[in-house]
Amino acid sequence: MRSIYAKLMFFSLGGTFLLALCFTVVVHYRHKQNLSDELQRRGGILSTGIAMSSQKAMLTSDTSRIKFIVDLYSRVDPDIVYVVIVNARGEIVYHTFDGGFPADLAPLLHEHSRKSILLETEDGFVRNIPTPIFGGRAGVSHLGLSEQRIRAQVLRNQAVTIYIVLFITFAGVAVLTLLSRSVTSPINEVITAAGKFGAGDYSMRLPVRSNDETGQLARAFNAMADELQLHHREIVQTEKLAAIGRLSSAVAHEINNPLMGVQNACRIIKSDSGLNPKSLEYLELIEESLGKMERIVRGLLLTSRERDSGKRDFAMEQAAAKAVALARHAADRKRIAIRENMPESGCVVHGAPERFEQVVLNLLLNAVDAAPAGSVINVSASCGHGTEFAILHVEDQGPGIPAPVLEHIFEPFYTTKEPGVGTGLGLYVCYEIVSEMQGRIEVATGPEQGTAFHVYIPLARERTPSADDGHGHIAG
Repeated sequence: MRSIYAKLMFFSLGGTFLLALCFTVVVHYRHKQNLSDELQRRGGILSTGIAMSSQKAMLTSDTSRIKFIVDLYSRVDPDIVYVVIVNARGEIVYHTFDGGFPADLAPLLHEHSRKSILLETEDGFVRNIPTPIFGGRAGVSHLGLSEQRIRAQVLRNQAVTIYIVLFITFAGVAVLTLLSRSVTSPINEVITAAGKFGAGDYSMRLPVRSNDETGQLARAFNAMADELQLHHREIVQTEKLAAIGRLSSAVAHEINNPLMGVQNACRIIKSDSGLNPKSLEYLELIEESLGKMERIVRGLLLTSRERDSGKRDFAMEQAAAKAVALARHAADRKRIAIRENMPESGCVVHGAPERFEQVVLNLLLNAVDAAPAGSVINVSASCGHGTEFAILHVEDQGPGIPAPVLEHIFEPFYTTKEPGVGTGLGLYVCYEIVSEMQGRIEVATGPEQGTAFHVYIPLARERTPSADDGHGHIAG
């Protein structure tokens, strides 16, 4: 009996059968006892009636009167087998046996006990009930009362009781089977789902069919599965990022030095005044391509840089203003205006200011790439009285971000730009830096409505001791 189902069926059916058996024995015994007592009481009444009715006849030796009384009582009750009237000397005055008085009953006539005796005869069990006549001075009346009808009724009642017990047992089997399956089926579903989940099917969930304990079990399993799936994704993502970090750090350091040498050589060549316009145009193209490579290398280095370096309290709007100044060159080339609205009082936050500048710069460059020529990019900050966060807003007038793309924009190396234009690291770097500062990024966008990035950074006075190790929350 290893399964719960087998144990429930064994103990439940065993208990039901034992209870039914005890019920049968008790009911049968009580019913039999009641019938026996009733027979004894009825026999005593009849025997007493005969004794009292024949008392005068016995004293006057009126045999015909005695015969009339005995025959009258014999016709009243069909269970009366015989009646024997004995005088005080032990002589039989009258009896109802057709074939003569049985010799086997002779010893009973001479016993002075007034207790009833159960006799086993050819016609079945008969209870002999003696009753003194006139206190025994006139004789004794012996009444033989048959127990066959009572015993037949006991057997019928016993059969009915057995049928009831069998019905209760079979009904109990059916009910207990349903109840056991209602308990074990959800458990088996959990076992099956756990096996599939352990085999790699992380989408496995259980249907919640009720609000009882089985429903709570299904909800608990689903909640556990959600948590495990989330942790699995985080672990896979962490492993990917760790591998990317190691690879990008090695590649970036290997590329950075020769890249700087090529850039310096390009500047020296450009300083030569004897170059023709065509050569200068090629040098401009080379320098622009080198700049793209430099940005790629810088993004790779940012993904692998230590997070705890250079952290301190700084004014958020000052760092944002520096990033705006750096982004104006790219905006001017597309004839896009950057409009600033910074608070006069400083919004002091904690972190690495250079890395926060990178957040603002990446958001602005993405806005420049998305916004049409002649549009406006709004950059504003707020940290009013009573708030817990300094909030930076970067809003463009571009086409917006489609819903299928929105859920992937913070993933590393995910980009919708043309090959060679973007690396897919800009928003990922923003997310990582904001997470380090215990903040979050929210995105509001819609078709042809532009895109607004809202960066929430806790004010320095509101930070918790574990702020450096926190993770941001992204909502779209």
